Amino acid sequence: MPEKLYYYENNGVTAVITQSTLDEGEPFMEVTRRWGDWSAWFYTKPIFTFSDAPGLQGVVTGTIADMEELTRGFSMERFSIYVPFSNCYGDLSSIYAEAAEDGVEVTDLKYLTTLRQVMDAFGLKPVREEG
Repeated sequence: MPEKLYYYENNGVTAVITQSTLDEGEPFMEVTRRWGDWSAWFYTKPIFTFSDAPGLQGVVTGTIADMEELTRGFSMERFSIYVPFSNCYGDLSSIYAEAAEDGVEVTDLKYLTTLRQVMDAFGLKPVREEG
C-alpha cells in the first residue's frame, strides 16, 4: 500500500508531502513547539508543489492535473504545512530578486524537486532502466 500523503493549499498552490517526510519533521515540531516557533518544521524537504498558474510552470513540481494523477490511490489528509511558491501570486520575480540578493537557500527556490524525488515519493518506475 502506498504511503499516506499530506497536503495544504494556499493562493492556488498545493503542497504535498509524504508520511516519511512528516515523520522526519516531527522531531522539529517538538523542538519548535517548546520554543513557540514552527518555522523550522516548515522547511522539511522535499515538499512537492502543484499549481496551474502560468508563471509558476517549470518551477513547481507540476500542474493540478499532474497532482491528481500522481496521488491517485494514495490516502491524502489535509495538514498545515508550508506551501512554497504560494506567496508570490504566480510571479516569480520577487523570489528571483530575493535569491540574487540573499542566495537560493533563503528562498522558495530551495524547494525545487527532481524527477527522482517524484518517482521515489509516488512509487513510479522508470520506463527504461539505464545500463
